[in-house]
Amino acid sequence: MAGLFKKHHRFILILVMLILILTLVNLVGAVAPEKDWGEGLVIDAVAPFLGVINWVNDTFNDTLNVLLNYKEVKEENNRLQKKVKKLNWKIHQLNETAKLNDRLRELLEFKIRKPFTFIGAKVIGKSADNWSQIVTINRGSKSGLEPKMLVVTYNGYLVGRVEQVSTYSAQVLLLNDSNFTIGGLIAKKESREIGIVNGSLAETDLLKMNKLPWDANVEVGDKVITSGLSKLYPKGVLIGKVVKVEPEDYGLTHSARLKPFVDLGTFEEVLVITDF
Repeated sequence: MAGLFKKHHRFILILVMLILILTLVNLVGAVAPEKDWGEGLVIDAVAPFLGVINWVNDTFNDTLNVLLNYKEVKEENNRLQKKVKKLNWKIHQLNETAKLNDRLRELLEFKIRKPFTFIGAKVIGKSADNWSQIVTINRGSKSGLEPKMLVVTYNGYLVGRVEQVSTYSAQVLLLNDSNFTIGGLIAKKESREIGIVNGSLAETDLLKMNKLPWDANVEVGDKVITSGLSKLYPKGVLIGKVVKVEPEDYGLTHSARLKPFVDLGTFEEVLVITDF
């Protein structure tokens, strides 16, 4: 208590003086109401102190209002932040729905172009090593899947082939795996050259088309589709686009580097071609 008085003694003394002055003013008004000159002197004397009191009172009220308003503003800000999060989530859902609609629209167009029989599936797992390019899908023998069936995206781009099948899931060997091989055809009027397309361990983002004739009319930008010569796979599925052509076997043949049409790291849904 003594420490508190010592710390704020000036303020306490001023406050006591103001209380005494105000009491004196009231006494003067009560005892000698007709002596206006005495009351005037007292009022003149205490006027500066009354100004200080009013200033303190106004400052206190303003500070209190600011604190109350700050609390309200903070609460309103929290409410708005929650609304923003909900709106962002709704926007995310709408974007995903729009993407799904786009995929379904392209799937419908692909079905019209290619009268294949499909089964839709979702990717549920991916290989964790760098030596094999394999994904797992949520369809298996129960849905009619068998090994060697081709797997494509919703817009008809080749993804790979079914490698192993269990009851409710299957493993898909991606076309950029070194063990993946399929017949390819240069898809242009001027050239219908045929070669063997396979993946590569060295360049997993590119494919290689081998055994092209030395005089093959192949250029950068040409599209490559499945040849369908083996009757094991359907003809006309889009594989990739030529990005490089180079001689091989001492100039006796040519090979081409292909960029797959599909981004093999981002697809989520696939179609398995069960009949063609």
